[in-house]
Amino acid sequence: YNDMQDLILPYIDVNSLEVDSAGHFVVPVTFRNLAAAWSKGIEFEGAWSPVEWIIPFFNITFQKSEDMHYNVPLDYVPSVKASFGFDLSKTFGNYSLDIHFDEGVVGKRSYLNWQTPSIKDVRIIYDGPEPEVIPPERELDEYFRTDVKVRCEYKARMWGEFSALNLFNAEFEEAGGTIAPARLVYLGIGFRI
Repeated sequence: YNDMQDLILPYIDVNSLEVDSAGHFVVPVTFRNLAAAWSKGIEFEGAWSPVEWIIPFFNITFQKSEDMHYNVPLDYVPSVKASFGFDLSKTFGNYSLDIHFDEGVVGKRSYLNWQTPSIKDVRIIYDGPEPEVIPPERELDEYFRTDVKVRCEYKARMWGEFSALNLFNAEFEEAGGTIAPARLVYLGIGFRI
């Protein structure tokens, strides 16, 4: 359980609001320390070695959070996040083989969209000395990502390696308006003198 105070939050002064011809707010967003929030969760992880050269593993986290100022979940905090995979390390005479495989999933998460929201999508609340603008909440889809690494060595002097992040080139939005990088592949060979 985490109890957080004085978080930095975007803030719009309603006295400086302007609306453009498309009905969007035009106003600089400032920041101030005013929010309180909490988060709580539980995490499970485990690994097992059925034989000495392979270790399957898993990890899962369930969490809940709330920005107590806006009464919404904290930005980008998923309710569930998990991964599973295996590590394999085997020697065959003068050769060794290492493989790492990891499949991860990040659940749905949301954030307050401060990027020129339409006037029809915002809420204005009158709870204090001045009214306050609350932007719309936007939800991001869950996503899966697969990473793999394979390395083969000969007498610990020569090696070849292949690794791929986001192996299947999944398209997902990590943060508002930020698309995650596409597949990244590395292929290398090397030797020690």
